[in-house]
Amino acid sequence: MDPDQEISEIETQVQHGLNSIYLRHLSKISLVMFLYYSFISVSHLFILEGDGWYWIFVSSVVAALAGGALHMMIRLERISAKNSQIAFVPAGFCVIIAVFAHVFFSQNLLQLTNGGLIMFAIAFVTLSPWIFGGLFAVSSGFYWLALLYVPSADTMHFAFMYVAVSALAILCFALRYRTLYSTERLLISNRSKAAKLSEATRQIQENIDEVRAAAAAAERANATKDVFLANTTHELRTPLTGVLGMMDFLTGTDLDADQRQAVDAAQFSARTLLVVVNDLLDIAKLDAGKLELKPEPFLPSLVISQVVDLLKAKAEAKGLELSVHGLKRAEIAVVGDPVRIGQIVLNLTDNAIKFTDEGEVIVAVKMRENDDTSALKGHANLHITVQDSGPGISAEDQKRLFTRFEQLDGTAVHSAEGAGLGLSICLGLAARMDGRVAVDSEMGMGSSFSLDVDLPIATEEEARKIRQQEPGYSIVRPNTLSELLSFDQTVSNGEGLKVLLAEDNAVNQLLVKKITAGFGWDLTVVGNGEEAIFRIEDNDPFDLVLMDIRMPKMDGVQAIERIRSMKGRKGKVPVVALTANTGKDQEALYLEKGMSAIVGKPIDPSALKSVVNDLLAKSSG
Repeated sequence: MDPDQEISEIETQVQHGLNSIYLRHLSKISLVMFLYYSFISVSHLFILEGDGWYWIFVSSVVAALAGGALHMMIRLERISAKNSQIAFVPAGFCVIIAVFAHVFFSQNLLQLTNGGLIMFAIAFVTLSPWIFGGLFAVSSGFYWLALLYVPSADTMHFAFMYVAVSALAILCFALRYRTLYSTERLLISNRSKAAKLSEATRQIQENIDEVRAAAAAAERANATKDVFLANTTHELRTPLTGVLGMMDFLTGTDLDADQRQAVDAAQFSARTLLVVVNDLLDIAKLDAGKLELKPEPFLPSLVISQVVDLLKAKAEAKGLELSVHGLKRAEIAVVGDPVRIGQIVLNLTDNAIKFTDEGEVIVAVKMRENDDTSALKGHANLHITVQDSGPGISAEDQKRLFTRFEQLDGTAVHSAEGAGLGLSICLGLAARMDGRVAVDSEMGMGSSFSLDVDLPIATEEEARKIRQQEPGYSIVRPNTLSELLSFDQTVSNGEGLKVLLAEDNAVNQLLVKKITAGFGWDLTVVGNGEEAIFRIEDNDPFDLVLMDIRMPKMDGVQAIERIRSMKGRKGKVPVVALTANTGKDQEALYLEKGMSAIVGKPIDPSALKSVVNDLLAKSSG
């Protein structure tokens, strides 16, 4: 509805409201008219004298009958609100006639006082400017006729009285009408606004309900996605464990040149697939807010040097020089998640190598302790820059550089493998650390990516422990950077442990057999948790149990609960969970149920050996 139509509609409603108000009041007005003029008519029979008393009496009776008839018609609902104001006209006219008949037939100008009163009455009992104006004009005409034709010494007095009476009557009607009109208009306007507000509120509530329903559906979908992701990740990691493990094992055997080239190519493809799987897992965790950082004391210089060492061969294969500057400035021990920081640096450096055809890639490090006036007092600012001599990135492409599944093409970068998730993950990881990742690039001038983050400074005791582990200290954990490292067969020391493996996947069984053979362990293999329970109950105690989590008949969680309920050494045997589900929530659950430690899939032999050595050292201590 346009504004003019809306105003017209409001005016119509206001008039209808005034008519309704008047109809309610008119019933009382007409009843008072009937009673008053009935009383006047009776009193005139006893008081009036002279030739004109009969017509005065008749006019009073007519006025009484007009008031009574109007009242009855209203009670019988024969008068609508729309016609209420015009319905008063006949009765009002009869009252005017009765008043001025008394003046003319009595020839007493003092009766003109009632003429002034009737003007006031008309102002109070009418609610239409046109009807008030018409009856007021009729009354004024009779009033001036009386002044002209009824002789009296008070003619001039009543002439002046008319001026005052008419002014007051008009003022009273104007004020009364304006007040009622404005009040009714305000009420109608408020009702209209209230109706609109109610409708808007209803729509908002409907929107809220829809949003809540959508949110609930999204939560359910998210939960379903998490379950699907966990299942899918497990199903992908389990065969990848066998693929990578077997290929790593092959690299330690005697292979001719063609065989080694084939194995190397297969290893590269499998590890690339593993990176994509890990990226998808990280993206899903970031979306769900479930990517948990694992802060621990570390030296940034070790993280960066390990990443550079890992990628140096790839850079050299492309004829690029990969160098690192400022490592000495990054030897402040801090507390953070070294794996996630290493993941960011690895991704930025790997991209720089990937998209640079000639020249160099420089990893530069700056680190300084925040001063005492800083809001982050007790923290150190770590600033890592990865600069390349590649083709550069246009300003337009930089806007979508961190968008998921985006891979730039054209002159900025060449087509490359990957799902286009790496930079998006870097951005999300940096944000989780309250840091930021930025890019500075110009076409033809290369690109510079940087990580800037403030980390708490480690205590002196924590720093001492870290440095005591040099030079063999490694910041990596299973299923992250270490999955990109080569298979290491130097961890065997022939301890001769009696070990039980519960694993349903035949390839992974074979892989663990080959890994543990290098360790000199005596391995017994079963296909599920139920068989593991039988073997533990029916044989002498094992020194160690390696337990897959997802297995038929009885899974690893159910099996560990049964094991921990056993008495003696059998119930206290160290149990290491072998699982592709290495989220913080899952790890907490496994440890709560009684697992001694957790090693993620794909299995890193050195990580497995290290975990087992720690467990055995604790149990012997």
